[in-house]
Formats: sequence, C-alpha cells, structure tokens
Amino acid sequence: MEGARETMFILGALAIAFALTLAIFLTTSITGPLKASVQAANKIAAKDLTIDLSKYKKRGDEIGDLVQA
Repeated sequence: MEGARETMFILGALAIAFALTLAIFLTTSITGPLKASVQAANKIAAKDLTIDLSKYKKRGDEIGDLVQA
C-alpha cells in the first residue's frame, strides 16, 4: 500500500509539472506575437514602415492573421 501512495504522489507531481510547462508554452506562444504586433503598431504610428513580421507568416491562426494585417 505504501508503494501505491508513493506512485500516486510521483504521478501527481509529474502531472503538475507537465501542466505548468504546457501553460508556460501556450502563454509565450500567444504573447510573443501580440507583443510584436504592438511594437509594429507603435512603429507604424511613428511613420516607420520598415517592420519585418514575416516570421509570423507561418502561423495559420488568428494571431498570425492579426500580425500580418
């Protein structure tokens, strides 16, 4: 019975670590392009049109569409 308890604690800790890693990955994959689009908008407002956002062209989601627009 003691071995089962230790196994459950280990599996729980691994699940928490995995969830935390996934949350960090998802957060950075969303906020990175949004920060780039805000910086681009600020440069456009300052009449600087030399912005290269082509690295976000590969994204096929709404964030990629927003950055490319």
